[in-house]
Amino acid sequence: MKNLKLFFSVSAIILSVIVCDMKAQAKNSNNVPEVVIASFNRKYPNAKVRRWNTKGDKFIAKAKINNSACSVAFDKNGNWMSTMSNIRWTWKLPNAVLQAWSNTQYREWHVDFATKIENPEGEFYRIIADDSNLQPDWDHQAVFTKYKALMFKADGALANVTDVTDGPIAYSESNR
Repeated sequence: MKNLKLFFSVSAIILSVIVCDMKAQAKNSNNVPEVVIASFNRKYPNAKVRRWNTKGDKFIAKAKINNSACSVAFDKNGNWMSTMSNIRWTWKLPNAVLQAWSNTQYREWHVDFATKIENPEGEFYRIIADDSNLQPDWDHQAVFTKYKALMFKADGALANVTDVTDGPIAYSESNR
């Protein structure tokens, strides 16, 4: 009798694991159209896709490209929209972008993170920075801290500055 109860208990656990695994696989597949997968493989033949996500009519591949974690967006027709990759260290930014950053009024601000964004318009670098190290009141620093998103072109030209203090910092697939 004990063996029968143990058998049914173990069988129930195994069955629930299999069902949960099947649901997880269905959730991650997102029915990506073949044209999108083919476009991705043509653009990045040596990339390894970790998973696909959908956002509206966009299909986004989370992939490893040239040893960098990237997000690559395509439309439903397989047209490439953008590729984003995080830059872990500011010294890995192109010299033109670093020089342009040092000439802005935000050069003393703390860099939270940087992102390389490639799209049909070109190559851009977004720097998210905050002025927390400039705040005189450390007890209320979080209340007074301001955040800016600075968008640079690959040649170092400052394309855009956006105040992102009051909203979430966007990790969108567009450059603006």
